[in-house]
Amino acid sequence: MALALCNAQGELHPLEVGLHALQSGLSVPEYARRAGLTKDGERRYLQQKTDAAHVVRCTGACAPDVTDRWRHLAEIHAAPPWLWSALVEAMLPNKDDQKGWTVEATQKQVGRFAKLQAPPEWVDATEFAESGNPGGPLVWLVPVKSEMC
Repeated sequence: MALALCNAQGELHPLEVGLHALQSGLSVPEYARRAGLTKDGERRYLQQKTDAAHVVRCTGACAPDVTDRWRHLAEIHAAPPWLWSALVEAMLPNKDDQKGWTVEATQKQVGRFAKLQAPPEWVDATEFAESGNPGGPLVWLVPVKSEMC
């Protein structure tokens, strides 16, 4: 908790804050209380940071690729966890979409998958979401739309 409250190096990056909150062993509301985050907006902001850090930790996303996209990661957290890796890869810039998804586009795509059932247990769900697509991850799930380019 001292890292969050007494950081002399400057402001922590949102993913650092979220990771610290995850590793603290405290619930997000308790962490917020101890950090002095009393306003609803501050607590929601902490929850977004924590959600983003959770996605990074579970997917192994490379920090340089996602550092500036922590809000995208917070939106991806609402999707079924078995889709997180594929959604992270799909939202990043690539040869077909040099800018990658906006936060709004990420939110829209995640909304499409919110109630998607996981494949049977005998199927590796993450591999299923990411594999077998000549166009990359989730090509079979995500339609190409001009607003995403």
